[in-house]
Amino acid sequence: MSAGRSAKVPFEMSADLMSPTNESSDTPRKPIKSTAVVKLSTSEIPNNFEVLQLNTDLNEPPSNWLSTKATNGSSFGFTNASGFNSFRIANMFPDCVGEVDVVSDSENIKKLLKIPYSKGAVSMIVHRVENTLLIDEFDIHKHLMRTAESEWSWLRKFFVEHVMNNLSSKGFHQKDFSIGFSRDALQERKLVSKFLYHSLSETNSPSNAEGCKATKENVEQDAASMYWSSLPEPQLELPDNSVGHEFARNVVWTFEDIQMLLGTDMPIFGGDTHPCISLRLRDMKKPINVLTGIDYWLDNLMCNVPEVVMCCHLDGLVQKYELIKTEDLPHLSGSKFSPKLIHDVAQNILSFLKSNATKAGHTYWLFKGKNEDVVKLYDLSSLCESDTESGDGNPFTVPVAMLLYNVARKMKKQNSKQHGGIRVLLEHCISLLDREKYPKIVTSAHYMLSDLYVPAETNPSDPAFPEEEPEDPETLDGRDENPEQGQEVEEDTNGNVEVGSLCWSNSCTKVQKKTQPPPLSGSISERCQNSLKHIAEGLYCLRQLDTRQIQKEEEEPRMAHPFTAIPMPFASLTSMAVSPTKTEEPKIDSANHWKAQLLTLLYEKALLVAAVLTQHSLATEQYGTALRQVQVLLTLNLGLQKLSKLLGVKHGKEEDKEATKSFLLGQAGDACCMIVQNWSKIDQFKADIATKDDFIEPILKQLQLDVGPYDDDTVPVDLDLPNVKDVLKSSIECYKQALNSKPAPDQFSSLCRRLGNAYNELGVVYMTQANTLVTGAGEKDRNEFNALVKKSLRELELGIAAFEKGGDRNNLALLLLNAGRLMRLCSFVMSPVCRTPMQGQERNYYLKALNYYQKASCVLEKRCEENEQIWDSVNWQLSTTLYNMAVILQDYPDGNKNQQEVEKEVVEHLHKALASCDLSTPGRQLPMYQIRAASLHHKLASLYHKSLRNFVGDDQKRKWQHQLCRNHYEKAADMYKSLEGISEFLRVQLERVAFAEFSAESSNSSGSKRAMWLSAIDLMLGCADLIKVIVKQKEAQDDEEEQLKLLVILEQTMQSILLSLAKLSAKDKANGAKEFKAMYAATLHQVSKEKEDLRTVATRLSTSLKKVNELRKNIM
Repeated sequence: MSAGRSAKVPFEMSADLMSPTNESSDTPRKPIKSTAVVKLSTSEIPNNFEVLQLNTDLNEPPSNWLSTKATNGSSFGFTNASGFNSFRIANMFPDCVGEVDVVSDSENIKKLLKIPYSKGAVSMIVHRVENTLLIDEFDIHKHLMRTAESEWSWLRKFFVEHVMNNLSSKGFHQKDFSIGFSRDALQERKLVSKFLYHSLSETNSPSNAEGCKATKENVEQDAASMYWSSLPEPQLELPDNSVGHEFARNVVWTFEDIQMLLGTDMPIFGGDTHPCISLRLRDMKKPINVLTGIDYWLDNLMCNVPEVVMCCHLDGLVQKYELIKTEDLPHLSGSKFSPKLIHDVAQNILSFLKSNATKAGHTYWLFKGKNEDVVKLYDLSSLCESDTESGDGNPFTVPVAMLLYNVARKMKKQNSKQHGGIRVLLEHCISLLDREKYPKIVTSAHYMLSDLYVPAETNPSDPAFPEEEPEDPETLDGRDENPEQGQEVEEDTNGNVEVGSLCWSNSCTKVQKKTQPPPLSGSISERCQNSLKHIAEGLYCLRQLDTRQIQKEEEEPRMAHPFTAIPMPFASLTSMAVSPTKTEEPKIDSANHWKAQLLTLLYEKALLVAAVLTQHSLATEQYGTALRQVQVLLTLNLGLQKLSKLLGVKHGKEEDKEATKSFLLGQAGDACCMIVQNWSKIDQFKADIATKDDFIEPILKQLQLDVGPYDDDTVPVDLDLPNVKDVLKSSIECYKQALNSKPAPDQFSSLCRRLGNAYNELGVVYMTQANTLVTGAGEKDRNEFNALVKKSLRELELGIAAFEKGGDRNNLALLLLNAGRLMRLCSFVMSPVCRTPMQGQERNYYLKALNYYQKASCVLEKRCEENEQIWDSVNWQLSTTLYNMAVILQDYPDGNKNQQEVEKEVVEHLHKALASCDLSTPGRQLPMYQIRAASLHHKLASLYHKSLRNFVGDDQKRKWQHQLCRNHYEKAADMYKSLEGISEFLRVQLERVAFAEFSAESSNSSGSKRAMWLSAIDLMLGCADLIKVIVKQKEAQDDEEEQLKLLVILEQTMQSILLSLAKLSAKDKANGAKEFKAMYAATLHQVSKEKEDLRTVATRLSTSLKKVNELRKNIM
């Protein structure tokens, strides 16, 4: 409910009964900051208030007395919320634990805050869960003086020997420890109860209670529906097994800077003019004392009630009402107190407790004797541990552990980022609980810890673990998550504080900023190992439960039932038959549904962790480890499927199971392929495979015990890793089985591509082995070569089919390229040692190679960013094959074909090779294509040149071939010159000069001859630039002999042509005769007896060309 919600019933009071308080103050009051947020209430609206008539006799019980229906579900009776209610409240709202400072009954808080004003005894039990203190009243008389000797013996012994004896010496008695009510107090409570029921308006709707209860139940159901159905909810266990008390409301009260989660039963009334008030009954014979004023003030603050209506009576007869605002209560005459002092007391008690109650899971006793001035805090957990004689343990241990589990479970369910805090809670929970008595909770805690390290949503291929969310540093206060254990109790206390000092501001040591629990850090391997450790612990806990159940059944004698016949092992002779023995599968009791769920969760988690480890091993190149882990994964996967059938627990869809198996086999194939690519580390891989995993082995053994014997779903790999070929064959087998296991739709193409890659790797291995046998000349080598070629081609063809199925164009082209290389290797082997025309098998292999290359080119369609390297390789190999084939056909023509047929075939191959040269795309391949294109133009020009020398026939065709020859020569020369291919350029130029000479000789007119010889001179003058390059070269070149030979030929040719021009000009008396003689003279030189070197000839020729060029300018 909301304490501030107004009822629609009018609030009326007669003037003679209503009188305002006379208390006023001129001094400024600093208001206390106080807010209350209702978490849960039994009533949505306040009870309707009715003003009683003058002299109404409150001693007479009203007709609705003790009826919860009349009070909207609230109780105005004698219920006492004693007991350990903080556990009950904390378990109802686990999300508040760790966030608020205190969880308690409001009466306990009021008693603590009144310590400086009261001489009474205080006895409280304190527990710490994270940053929250759980405070409960501890009835010494009930638990230590009225219980059996065997109960709480260790605490009774300590109390009698240390506390009781000390207090007895000061005149205290056992009755001083009782917190029960006296006769007069009970009578007063009874009168208050009657008064409250009298004050209920008859218009109070009884349906509200039912509606509110329904609301609460719905809230609980909604909350429960959010929990993990697979993990058990903790049972609420209290130290005294008391019946649970349902508070009228649970609120989060913020008192200045202190937050508390409280349970309160204060009735709240309301009317039209005063929508939210509290009712108090006051005996006019007795003044309001300070303790009563504090009570009223704190109750109203805790419930956000702005006003209190005080009914004054004499001997039970109503006299008048007083309306007092909550903020005026501390200033009433005769009961004044300081709100700031109350806050200081709260702050100091909280600081004292948090500074001393530091050990998570420990039980502390806050005690102050009657009329004592010192509050003491005892560590009861350490006391219990040191008392080895008593057989009973700390009764608070289990409730604390259950609360720790509940808080951690709630935080985990809400996806809290404070993983370090959750880990601390669960580890403390496990340390406090006996796993034999509480296997469900302990196993669930281990599972949640394993899930903290490796969350269920982790993607094995990319295990990105969530980062820790830091807490707000402004809200952090002192906490020691790992205090030193086993500290001796010095003077029997863990700390003490004087009552007087509680009233001073910050008198207690200010709590230091708390240290946040260390986050869940560590490498992927470390997180996985921690997760597997907790999985194994959880499985062991469940296994121990089975063992105890079996032992219990064996210890119980089997009794015969009096009216049930005992079956005898009798059968007729004719019915006896021998049948094969069947091994029955172990059956697990399906009634233990929680166990079936936890078993499945733990093994599923183990499967996920192993998958993460496998992916991590592949990513870190630990391929031997990855192969071993895949074997573990397949074993876990098969065992989990069988376990699901035995337990009747649904474990995924059938297609998902097949897809998982397919995925794992694919991983095994990947590991094998990577082992081959890193064969130099094979010894390390073998050692990794042989290494036993100490974290996964216990889980596999437990799985064997849980499901019984079954055939392992082993990886089809020889783990000895004998050689590259066998490992690749294993990889292929893994991929084939993966494809046969119905992979997920998004995995099919990937598996096809990986299978194709494995086929390619094996095919290349066979090709490499075949290449090493090329130099062999024996028959044995030839047979082995053929066998290897056959195997290589088979694997490559299978790989091509796999890539076609997977739709991978780039890799398909790559395999076609490799198949073409294999055919070229075969053509090379089939070529004769002494070169002859291309025949038979050699020609067939060349054609097959061309076919593979052309298919690859068609598959790629065009060059793009994704296939640049493959495209360049395909085109280069295609161009090279066509070029080589054309060269052989041109240099060694087939004798069975005429010249025209040979030339046509050669030209066709040369043009196809030229078309394969990509001269437009910049890159590292461009110079190679330019050299190849220049060579092809040279070949074509030479072919046409040779054809023209032997040509007989149509002049038009002759002119066409003459033009083609000149064009190809020109292109070849330009390309070689730009590439500074000196030898190639000189060779082309000399052929062009020869072609000009041939044209001159073929001409009948002197003018034509003169023109052709002049063009030849111009071609030779065009060599001047590259000849200068030769002159400037300082380092020796590989082809210097070739260059020297070409320069000598160039010089001699130029002399011959110039001499011919001089003679022709002199004979025809044409212009330039003088110049030609001068040119010729410029080229002459004294013949050296010694052999001249390249640079000497180049220097002389460069000088001659310079003189000739100057003279050439004078001739038209």
